[in-house]
Amino acid sequence: MKKLDQIRAPRPARWGWGRSLTVFALAGAALGAASKLLDIQGGYLGEVFSQMSVWIFLCTAIAVYSPDPVRAGGRVLCFCLGMLAAYYLTAERTGSVYGMSFVYGWTMFALCAPVLGFCTWYAGGRGPVARLLLTGVVAVLLAAAAVLFDKIRFADLLFAVLTVLTVWKVRRLPRQHEQNCG
Repeated sequence: MKKLDQIRAPRPARWGWGRSLTVFALAGAALGAASKLLDIQGGYLGEVFSQMSVWIFLCTAIAVYSPDPVRAGGRVLCFCLGMLAAYYLTAERTGSVYGMSFVYGWTMFALCAPVLGFCTWYAGGRGPVARLLLTGVVAVLLAAAAVLFDKIRFADLLFAVLTVLTVWKVRRLPRQHEQNCG
């Protein structure tokens, strides 16, 4: 772990495990239900929230702003599970059509989320490994759009840029903190 600390060092957590995981599960649930309701209503936002790029962006933001890689993995897992549970519960309650292949696919994504969140946390660090991890996140975001939706849309490019900007902002935070502390 000391080698990994050279990429990015953990910081103290402000919230306990229970509160932290509950907040992210509830946030995921709120966005999952909202996403399904947007699907039902149709329109551009329904399409955007059906794409994987928005969820990769949100999970990346959760991971890199977490205080350590283990919490990043836990928070991303709870967020994804909350999102899935609320999305499909809303689908059931509204009588919406959905395929079990999507349920299985998103469940696999959620179950891989802790490992992905753990690794993505280090993208907010410094050095070649952090840059490689960020490149990997953006590559997966764009590849998922191309493979799952047959093309890269404007929203996918927008979320790729927002992902890079979010990670770059996290990379700058320690320097700003050191400058402010004298």
